[in-house]
Amino acid sequence: MNDAPDRGDTLEKLRVWQRALDLMVECHLVSGRLPLSGRGALRDQLERSSSAIAANIAEGHGRARPREFLHSLDMLSGLRKSILRRHNLE
Repeated sequence: MNDAPDRGDTLEKLRVWQRALDLMVECHLVSGRLPLSGRGALRDQLERSSSAIAANIAEGHGRARPREFLHSLDMLSGLRKSILRRHNLE
């Protein structure tokens, strides 16, 4: 049983979710262009961190309180900026 309030939108309809998926796809495309030798850790970090944003939005959307969801989005905004800045995607 899910006690989360009905926010009126499914996760898939949220713009922030759609943008997180776009970022994840872009990061995977960029990581695929990185040289294999010596860049495995960077590729892995880029892919995992971009995937974490989408996963955390989904988790936050399922929380019982809208305030918790907004807090998780605020924290993810910083992670997103870090990814973009670190990999020159801005």
